Parts: sequence; structure tokens; C-alpha cells
Amino acid sequence: MHAGFRAAKHLSQSQVLGVVNRGFATGPPAGSYLSKAEVTARVLDVVKTIRSVPPTVTSDASFSGLGFDTLIRKELWAKFEDEFCVEVPQKDADAQFVSVEGVVNYFAGHPKAR
Repeated sequence: MHAGFRAAKHLSQSQVLGVVNRGFATGPPAGSYLSKAEVTARVLDVVKTIRSVPPTVTSDASFSGLGFDTLIRKELWAKFEDEFCVEVPQKDADAQFVSVEGVVNYFAGHPKAR
């Protein structure tokens, strides 16, 4: 057996292959949820990173009302995934990521959001 293979026996397949884990599969146990207040604050912080958003944006803001086009919505989608360590399927993002409240409800109701 090649020496490199023997040395790598204790490593996982992901470690051997150099796969990057974004942490989506790990987190709190199922059934533990973030508070709506915490999720709202974090979602608003992410939304405020978009240059055109006023600092006074509130949780009742719609993304179309803020003038977000498809590109900005996709950028936010990626930022929300990173912020809450959850991979969001496109069908969920399309259906619920239309307002701050929709995003808050999605992550406040997701057991793996952290």
C-alpha cells in the first residue's frame, strides 16, 4: 500500500478529498429554533449590507418595494444561507424570500438554522 494511503486512513473521505464543509449539515439538534427577535435582527443586518437600502428599513419591508432585482435577491439568498448555516432550496427562496418577514419566518421555523 502506498505510504500516503496508510497515513490517510484516520482521515474522513471529505478530508482526504479536500471537500469544503460550509457547516450546513451541522448545528443544533432538531427541534431547537432561533427566536424571531434574533432572526429579525440578523436578517435586517444582512439586508442593510445592500448599498441602496436605507438604514431605517423595517421588518415589514418587501424586497420589490426596496427595488431589489433578481441579482440582488440571489446575492441576499447566498448571504442568508451563510448567515444561518442552512442551504435553502430554490423553490423555498422563490416562495418565501420576497420580504424581510418571509425570510424571518423561514429561518425562525427552520430547526437547523443557527
